[in-house]
Amino acid sequence: MSDRFRIRPATVEARQVQGSNDGSAALELATWCGGWCAGAHREPKIVLPAEDESHSVARVGDWIVKDGGGRFSVVRGDVFAEAYEPAIQQPLHGFTRGFRLHTADGKVLDGAQFPSSRAVVVDDQEWGLATAAVSVEELLKGLHGARIEWPGEQGGDGAEDVVGDADA
Repeated sequence: MSDRFRIRPATVEARQVQGSNDGSAALELATWCGGWCAGAHREPKIVLPAEDESHSVARVGDWIVKDGGGRFSVVRGDVFAEAYEPAIQQPLHGFTRGFRLHTADGKVLDGAQFPSSRAVVVDDQEWGLATAAVSVEELLKGLHGARIEWPGEQGGDGAEDVVGDADA
């Protein structure tokens, strides 16, 4: 058996201890982890209880980590920065990214891009006909003069950005 091991990737919740003028940040953090506050508002200490009557103390800059089993531990700020990275947030609902495709002749068609980068656009809503491609870029290659409008992206003039002009 090997004497080398690596930690399996896991997603954890973590919050950093920070000072505040009124102590509310420390109190909120202590409530979250079931601990209690000690120290001054700007230099709080969060005390985490343990099953064996010992206590862990988190200071400003430290992180309190909640593992998958609901257990809390203290991780020093420098160790946390070296060992952890932000988890990618998945959308709560759905798995596609919608868009509108503006054709050269003025039609506006609904489309979607999947996590695999594949794209589909509904050409004829009455008959349910659609065009699909391995990517939005490939979809645009077959539709000369078409452009993609992604919702929520704002341009400098306050209008939504329209990107991916097929003739560009």
